[in-house]
Amino acid sequence: MRAFLAVFFLTCRNALRSHIFQFLLVLLLLAVVLIPSTVTGDGTASGYIQVSLLYSLSSVATLLSLSSLWMGCFTMTQDLDSYQLHMVVTKPVPRWSIFLAKWAGVFALHFVLLLIAGTVIYGIVRYEFSRQDFKASERRDAESEILSGRRKFAPEQPDFRKMGEEALRKRIAALAVEGKQPDFAKMGGEKQVLSDMTRQAAAQYTELKAKGRKSWVFKDLPDQPGSVLYLRSRTYAGKIQEKNQQRMTSGLWLVGIPRFEKPKEEIRDVTKEPYKVDYYAFSGAPEQFRGNEFYEKKLYPQWGIVTPDHKLYLDYINLDPKQEAQFFQLEDGPFLLVRVTGFFGNFFRGILVLALQLLIMSGLGCAAAGFLSMPVAVFFSLSYLLFGSLADYVVSTTIEAQIGFSYYFGKLLLAIVIPMQGFDVTDLIAKGELVEFSYIGTLFFDYLVIRALPLFALGVILYCKRELALVIRK
Repeated sequence: MRAFLAVFFLTCRNALRSHIFQFLLVLLLLAVVLIPSTVTGDGTASGYIQVSLLYSLSSVATLLSLSSLWMGCFTMTQDLDSYQLHMVVTKPVPRWSIFLAKWAGVFALHFVLLLIAGTVIYGIVRYEFSRQDFKASERRDAESEILSGRRKFAPEQPDFRKMGEEALRKRIAALAVEGKQPDFAKMGGEKQVLSDMTRQAAAQYTELKAKGRKSWVFKDLPDQPGSVLYLRSRTYAGKIQEKNQQRMTSGLWLVGIPRFEKPKEEIRDVTKEPYKVDYYAFSGAPEQFRGNEFYEKKLYPQWGIVTPDHKLYLDYINLDPKQEAQFFQLEDGPFLLVRVTGFFGNFFRGILVLALQLLIMSGLGCAAAGFLSMPVAVFFSLSYLLFGSLADYVVSTTIEAQIGFSYYFGKLLLAIVIPMQGFDVTDLIAKGELVEFSYIGTLFFDYLVIRALPLFALGVILYCKRELALVIRK
């Protein structure tokens, strides 16, 4: 244990003396102090908090991740290049203990910096929020929408694959009535046609014609009658365009309220009793809003909108003044959000995710440098991270009807490498969305235990078998 602690503290001291580490430390200081103190956002309280958190936390995560990766490579190769390791291994100190001490030293140093940076960012954002002259209504909205941790619920989505298959069957049947056979060869093959129809079905689902009505059903909502639900959505008017090309539009939201066919005193089990849903408008008149901007509405528990089987029904009517279509992108909602924890709890859940990222990055650098030279170890580590990001992108953007070699190759890579974008929770914190403990547990088990630890174990084995005489410089 004494040998472990000696290597641990020596690693921390050598890291602090590194010029590159000192340079990254200066950049970290600028990101922590200057960004939250100078950004203004869109002039609103919510905009200021979102921009401050997004830019500052993203900068801190990027700088510390690169620093921990580089420092892991540096500390492992420095002892070899300076011949310090040649003297240490003559003592009764196993090499795996040296590896673990260096890994722990690099991680501990960056974890302390992460805690300091996170605390400073939290304090500055809170201070600037209380100091600046925001409207009382904006402060209340920011406290409830951004400075909190809210669990997000998405509505049920149709099976676009089945919709595409049904459209393809109808097309083949229509051609058969005319005595024709579909020529799939000219259209790229039957698989390509199905892919096109699947995309077309998804595009049609997102479009709502003028005066049209669209419905969503949310399932498995929490049984929290005292909690306010927040409806979050973004709508495009006319066509999907950039924010500065959008205009004012209008629509009417309706919420379904369950109505039982039997009196309450005759109901034994409300979850099994039939009920009907009556729809009521949120407001007495159509509401105006600007396209391509997220907006939120409150749904109060006293309305009795959550059904006994934990569902909620929402409708929307397109009342665009220009009689044009409106579009609801699948990634833009509508979503339901319910408050679970405060800003402090959610913020440091995000810090915990970033700490897990630093643990993996520092271990990756140490494992690569255990059997490679410094430049090659850095290149290997960055290539590993790049492959993980590309594989995740290929798998996540592949439509089901277009599954092919690239998809399966991406799935194979994801079983081995780690997509680091899975640790990016800064956007969740900036939106006030909850960083779930289940999500943190998934990252820990799938990424650290299943993928990272076997790679680190291989690095330890190769480090223990490395012949030190081969790295002597003449």
